[in-house]
Amino acid sequence: MLRLITHSFDVRHMPQGCATWPAIWEAGLTNWPYQGEVDILEGTNDAGPNRMTLHTSDGCTMPVNPGQTGTTLSTDCNAFVNGNAGCSVADTRGNSYGPSLNNNGGGWFAMERTDSFIKVWFWPRNGGPPSDVQNGSGQINTNNWVS
Repeated sequence: MLRLITHSFDVRHMPQGCATWPAIWEAGLTNWPYQGEVDILEGTNDAGPNRMTLHTSDGCTMPVNPGQTGTTLSTDCNAFVNGNAGCSVADTRGNSYGPSLNNNGGGWFAMERTDSFIKVWFWPRNGGPPSDVQNGSGQINTNNWVS
């Protein structure tokens, strides 16, 4: 199986307030949404918590009970239905987005993408990530990670 960590980053402060829409995401460069879009960190205004979402074309869904710590909001990733809600998961911790994230001094986010799944992790600043994320290790094992 192909394993690729596409992002691992330390967020110390993010824009907040009315009419803000801060996000960290990746998407195919052409022909959206057929190459997919992954929202790793996203929200609007000051409304937390973080929402992690996958937007694709028809035929991509997320299991109802995928074994995650977040709360599933929608399972159909098709950007052309359900108002482009995508496969969406809300973090269960309020300090994963906006003013609460800033008040906590930020946190760390990581994403793993393979040919069969996408996983996103968040560790608040006061909780700390695994040492391989915090220290930038060249060798990691995401199976050992707990969010």
